Amino acid sequence: MSPEQAPIYNDASPSTPQKQPLIERLLKRPTLLLITPYIIGLLWTALHPLVSIVTGELKCRGIYIDENGLDVHRHRVESYPVGRWKADDRILLTGADSPDVGMCDALKSWGVARASTECLRHRPTGQIELDVVKISPSIGPVVQSPEAIVLVVNDVVHGDWYGESDLNASILHLIQRLGSKKDCPWLAKTVFVVSPITTDSGDTAPSGESSLKLDELVEAFLSSYSGKQYAHDTAAPITPLPPHFAYPLIRSVLVLSNIPTTNATDQQSEVRILPHGKKGALPNLDLVFATVLSFQSRDKSGYQARSIFHGESNFRVHPFPEIESVFIKSVERFWNGISGDKIQTALGIKNNKMNNAVMQYAKDMGGLLGFMGASMLDKAAPHYPALERGIDSLTIELRIPSKPMQEVATSTKLIHTHHADTARVTEHLLRSISNLHERLHHSVAQYTLPSMIKFVSHGEYIFPAILVSLPMAGRAAMLALRDIQRFRFRFVGVVTCMITLATIFINVWSSYHKFEEQTDTDWSGLCVYLLVHLAIVITARHTLRKETSKWFKHSPEDDRNYVLDEHHKSLRFIACLFGVYLHAPLLLANYSLGFPSAVFWSPLLAIFMFLPSTEAKQHVGMRAIVYVAKVIVLVSFCPQFFLVPLFGLYTEYVTTIDTPLHLIMSALWL
Repeated sequence: MSPEQAPIYNDASPSTPQKQPLIERLLKRPTLLLITPYIIGLLWTALHPLVSIVTGELKCRGIYIDENGLDVHRHRVESYPVGRWKADDRILLTGADSPDVGMCDALKSWGVARASTECLRHRPTGQIELDVVKISPSIGPVVQSPEAIVLVVNDVVHGDWYGESDLNASILHLIQRLGSKKDCPWLAKTVFVVSPITTDSGDTAPSGESSLKLDELVEAFLSSYSGKQYAHDTAAPITPLPPHFAYPLIRSVLVLSNIPTTNATDQQSEVRILPHGKKGALPNLDLVFATVLSFQSRDKSGYQARSIFHGESNFRVHPFPEIESVFIKSVERFWNGISGDKIQTALGIKNNKMNNAVMQYAKDMGGLLGFMGASMLDKAAPHYPALERGIDSLTIELRIPSKPMQEVATSTKLIHTHHADTARVTEHLLRSISNLHERLHHSVAQYTLPSMIKFVSHGEYIFPAILVSLPMAGRAAMLALRDIQRFRFRFVGVVTCMITLATIFINVWSSYHKFEEQTDTDWSGLCVYLLVHLAIVITARHTLRKETSKWFKHSPEDDRNYVLDEHHKSLRFIACLFGVYLHAPLLLANYSLGFPSAVFWSPLLAIFMFLPSTEAKQHVGMRAIVYVAKVIVLVSFCPQFFLVPLFGLYTEYVTTIDTPLHLIMSALWL
C-alpha cells in the first residue's frame, strides 16, 4: 500500500469523542461536588469515638496529664472513717449539745479548730450567708502561701449540719486532716472550704424565702473575694472578705454537690464530673483528668470495698443520661435488626467481641452527644462564675442513694462509704495540684469528652467542622467565578441593609423581652418575627419588581428568567457569605453549638438551590405546592417553635446568627 493510500486515523472524529477532564465533569454536577465534603464531615464526626484520624491511631485519644508538675500517681491517701464522732465526746470537748447550724458551728463544737484553721461566717449580700474555712499550709511562721484552692460544698441539710449529712461529715473530717501538719505536711497552698448557711427547711439564711442556687453561692463568694459587684443582683452591695482571707490568688475552684436521689430502688451511685461553663467555656483538660485519676486511685491499704469508683458506680461527664440511654437503645435495636449476632458468627469473631465493640461505641457516642448537648444548650455547671474569671474549675455532682443507716451507738450514724471515699478522693486531688505553683497552661482547653477517659481535641474535631461548612464556601466560589454574569448590587444592597436593620431590631427587642425557663411557644415573639419576615419579603419583592419591570415589558420569557436568576444568584452568594462568616467564629469559640448549626444551615444555603427559571417550567399546581412547602418549612423552623423553647430564652445565637440567616432564606424562597 502506497503512502497516499494509507488510512488516516483521526482521534477527533465524531465516532471517538474526547474524554472531558474530571474537573469539568464535576463542575457540571455542583450538587455532588458540594455534598461530598458534607458527608465526609458527618462520617468523620461519627468516627470520633473509634479512631483519631489526625494522630493516625485506630482509637480515640485517651486520658493523660500534660502538666509535668501535676502528678496524680506518686501518692496514696488513707481511707476516711465511716463512723461519725460520738456526741458524748463533743460534750466533753466543748460542752456543746445543740445541733450545728453551719460549718463554723461544727468546727467549734467538735473542737476541730487549729492554729492553721480559721472559720469565718460571712454575709456577702443581705440574702446570702455562708461559712468560709481557711486552711493555711503548715510551712513555717513567716512564709505564707500566695495561691489558694477553693472547695465549695453543698448538701441539702434539714437539721444538724454534721449529723444529718454524710457529705458534710466527710468534709469536716477532711478539714481536720488538712489542718494537721502530721497528716498533711505536703499542703503548700491555702485551701478555702465554702458552705452555705441553711435553715431547717433547707432554705438560705436569713430570710429563707427562696433556696440558694449553687452557682449563686460560687458567684457570691468570688464577688466578695474580689470586692466586685454581685452579678446575680447588680443593685445589691457586696461585702468584701477580710484582707487576710482575700490575699491568696485563687488557682482552682472545685464544687462538690450532693443531689438527693429520687429513685429509692436504685442502689447504684452516680458521679458526674461536669466541666461545662457558659458559652462553651471549659477548664484545662489536665484538671478534668486529674479529677478522674483521683477517683480511680486506691487508698493506702488497696482495699476496694469502700471505693466509689471500684464499687460499680456510674460515671459521666455530662448532665444528660437520657441522651446517652436513647442512643444506646437505638443502636442496640439497629444491631439486632440487621442480625448482628449472625454477622459476628459469619466473620468468625469469637467471645462476643463485635457485640461488645458496638455497644461500647454506642455508649461513647451517646456520651459525646450528651457532652455536646450540655455545651450547646448552655447547661453550665455551678462552677461557671469561676470560669468566667479565668479560674480553672469544675463541678463534681454526687448522686449516692440513701439507705437505712446502721447504728454504731445510740448517738452515732454510719457515713455512706461512697461519701467517705469522696473525701479521700478530694484530698488526693488537692495533693496532686497543691505543689503546682502556676496556672494550668499545658494540654488543651477546647475539647469534647465521649467518656471520662477519652477526649477529642480541638485539632481533631475542627476538620470535620470545616468540611461540613465547606459547601457554603464552595457555592459562593462557584457563583462568583462561574455562574453570576452580572452582580445585582442594588437589589442585594437593599435586602442586606434591611436584614441588618431587622437583626439589630430583634436584638434590641429581645433585650426587653427577657423571660426565664420558657417552655411553651412565645406567641408574642412569633408575631414580631412574622412581621419582620413579612417586611423583608415585601422589600425584596418590591425591589426586584422595580429593577426588572423594564425587562418584563418587551423581553422574551427566557430573558426574563435570566434576569430573575441573576438576582437570585447574587442574593444566594451573600447568603453563603453570611453562613461562612457567622459560623467561622462560632466553630472556634463553641464547637458544640457551631457544628449542629453548620450541619443544619449548610444544605439550606448551599446545596438545595431553587432557581426562578426552573420553577417557571413547572406546572401551576406544582409551583403552588412548592411555595406552600417553603412557607411551612420557614415557619416550622422559626426560633419561637424550636430554638427559644430549647434554650429557654433568646440567646445570642438566636438573635445574631439564626435570625439573619432565617431572614435571608425568606428573601430567597419567597
